[in-house]
Amino acid sequence: MNNLLYVRKAIALLPQTNRNEGKRTLFVTIRSFGFILHQELFMANILARSGTKVTILLDDGQLKHWDTYQIHNKGVALNPYGSVKLRLQKSVLLALYSHRNIEIRYLSEFLQNEAYKSIEVNHGDEMNAVSSTRRYFESGGYDESSIEERAYYDASIDNIQKVKYAVSELHGKNHYNAVITSHGIYSLWGGAYDFFKQLRIPIYMYGVHVYRDSHIQFSDTIGQTLALDTSWTNFRKKPFNLDQRKKVDDFFISRRQHTTKDTSIYYSWMKDFESFKVEKKENSRTFAIFPNIIWDGDVAQRDTIFNGMFDYLCYTVQYFIKHPKDNLIIRVHPAEATLYQDTPGVNKLIHERFPNIDSIKNIHIIQADQRIDTYSFAKENIDAALVYDSILTLEMTHLGIPVISPSCSRYTCDSFVIVPKTLAEFDSVLETMSFKDYLNKERLDDFYKYSYWHLFDAAYIMPFYSTGEYEKLDISKNSLEKMKDPDFVKFIDKIYSIFK
Repeated sequence: MNNLLYVRKAIALLPQTNRNEGKRTLFVTIRSFGFILHQELFMANILARSGTKVTILLDDGQLKHWDTYQIHNKGVALNPYGSVKLRLQKSVLLALYSHRNIEIRYLSEFLQNEAYKSIEVNHGDEMNAVSSTRRYFESGGYDESSIEERAYYDASIDNIQKVKYAVSELHGKNHYNAVITSHGIYSLWGGAYDFFKQLRIPIYMYGVHVYRDSHIQFSDTIGQTLALDTSWTNFRKKPFNLDQRKKVDDFFISRRQHTTKDTSIYYSWMKDFESFKVEKKENSRTFAIFPNIIWDGDVAQRDTIFNGMFDYLCYTVQYFIKHPKDNLIIRVHPAEATLYQDTPGVNKLIHERFPNIDSIKNIHIIQADQRIDTYSFAKENIDAALVYDSILTLEMTHLGIPVISPSCSRYTCDSFVIVPKTLAEFDSVLETMSFKDYLNKERLDDFYKYSYWHLFDAAYIMPFYSTGEYEKLDISKNSLEKMKDPDFVKFIDKIYSIFK
């Protein structure tokens, strides 16, 4: 239930100061969905009330698509700006959050001619267009020979050129001190992220903190590579105490008990769990690979030695076909049977690539809808886990199971994760590495410290987030109460710190 009167009440409670007078900030907002506008306009008010001049950049129907809908979303406009309902909602919210220090600019102001086409397309732009295309088609890769995929890729390049041209024009006149956006990847935001990074202008990304109710993440690197955030670099130098360690333990125990928001969805429908035991030959080892939802892990900026998550999965399967001594278990993400039933499943794609996989004795597939508890199965069966990018990296480590992660992800941050840098190194880890004593005290200390930073220190209250539902708003009296939380005070300080 959203009562918009509480928006004005919440804004009135924000600090009013001149500490940031003379500073300028650009929000590369682009989309005008309500959930996004509420967040970015609220943050804009925090800055505006501290003296900052704020620019909000929105699309008004100029872009080919909004990097939102996917191929399974039938009958939707890829750029929904033409929706009367959306435009009416946008007008209401812009009025509700208005402030003398906030200006709204639209892409059409900068695209009166085709000058934007003079923007040079670089490798980073191509990576962002590939990520957009992979996301839309949900196929685990980008097929240049496909007419449909090439057309979407070209539309994404057009988006990138338009946004980069607009932000370059804006920056040329306003000389921004900092930039805020929601992603830093894909065609809507990736070009702007790279543009400001090259100019050494601080640019920050925000997003819902998936694992903390009513919390937001706010970092100076893209969410897919969160471990590169400079606040982690600073935090790791600080002392760490037993109370912090206990909070980490309690968090992962609650996940194993299926009481967190996402795990309760994955497992609540399972009344009784099946047992799963892998027979091990003498001197053999068992590995488990935990693929992401096919599009969710498929971001080009995450790739290091593989061309995406599905390429990594197929390579790993091929490796175990050639090395039958050891076992591989493929645990299909349980979200495929719950939250993302409309997306193409890993099981279907892997069977298309390896039609005889069910007859391969050392490879086993646990389906998304099998009543198997991932944590118990892993503890009882596996010597090491293979994870491209998932909180399972932390969960497996907490269980005492070493994790191999051949990517640049949120969790490839320190010694507790095994990160092969080449295909040869990846093969060598699978073939010869001993995992028995890998997670020693030093590595576990690193794990606890990073986990605490990620889950608690770098988590900030967003008062308009719903407590019980993911990516939903609850604008009510509860919002005013949340503004008293120390994690909200910490959020204001974090936003002010963008100018340091």
